[in-house]
Amino acid sequence: MRIDDYFITGSREALASYLFNLGATISESLSYKDAKRFPAIIVRFSAGKWFFDSLVLFQDGPRYSPRVKIGVIPKISDVEAFATIDVMHFVPEEDSMRNYNLERRYGTKDGLLKALTDVRDKILKPYVEPVLNEPNRLRQMILDKNKKLRLQGEDEIQGHNAAILKRQADAAFSSQDYRHFLELVAKVPVRFLSASDFKKVEIAEKRTL
Repeated sequence: MRIDDYFITGSREALASYLFNLGATISESLSYKDAKRFPAIIVRFSAGKWFFDSLVLFQDGPRYSPRVKIGVIPKISDVEAFATIDVMHFVPEEDSMRNYNLERRYGTKDGLLKALTDVRDKILKPYVEPVLNEPNRLRQMILDKNKKLRLQGEDEIQGHNAAILKRQADAAFSSQDYRHFLELVAKVPVRFLSASDFKKVEIAEKRTL
């Protein structure tokens, strides 16, 4: 049985009754199977001030990771990644459920039901449910996560650019163009420089005196 044959019904069987009791009034399925970057199916349960998403990324298969996220209404962003926070972030770091989406992979409907039932009973009930009546706190958690994601993205870009500069600098050093080497290294943030890079800087500075 393919994932798109059972994911929607499985998500509803595991989560709908519980979330409706908490105030959810809508259950809808959103298909992004044709998305270029991250093809997915989302089952969304919405209440007045919050919504939960159970989603599957096709790229995870054939052993899929359960993923349950929560967002606030009105949504913080139209970009799904910035509109929600994974429920793992509510779990204490010492609790094994913090890694539920890695440790509870599934490839069948029974596996999906078991994974989502664990999420419901071991994450949503003890850790997430108490926050549902604190929309401001929930909104701030999502905003903080968004800020962290942006900073990570900026750091990855800087790391990529630094790697390019370091390759160019190494080429200049190898060809004994020490002045150009120093010009290139000066553009690299210090945190991306290794002990070997600093040693080369010392050599280049002596050769350019």
